[in-house]
Amino acid sequence: MKIIGRWTEASDRAIKNWLAGRSVPSGFHLVVLMMKSDAVLKVVMAAAGRESYSAATICAGSEAAGIVTPSAMAMSEDI
Repeated sequence: MKIIGRWTEASDRAIKNWLAGRSVPSGFHLVVLMMKSDAVLKVVMAAAGRESYSAATICAGSEAAGIVTPSAMAMSEDI
């Protein structure tokens, strides 16, 4: 739980609720978790029916489309 807190800066209460299935992370927190955890990325991709896509493929495609990627978000001072 401490690692998730460091990654997301979410409260302990929010993280406990996520892990217990009582609530879900916000979109921003989910993106951060996907950036930090290959396991989370794989689960989200499988849920979206995109198991065949690799992280590199996703990032390359979104950068070409002008979409801000998680790596670009992490480098932004606005976040």
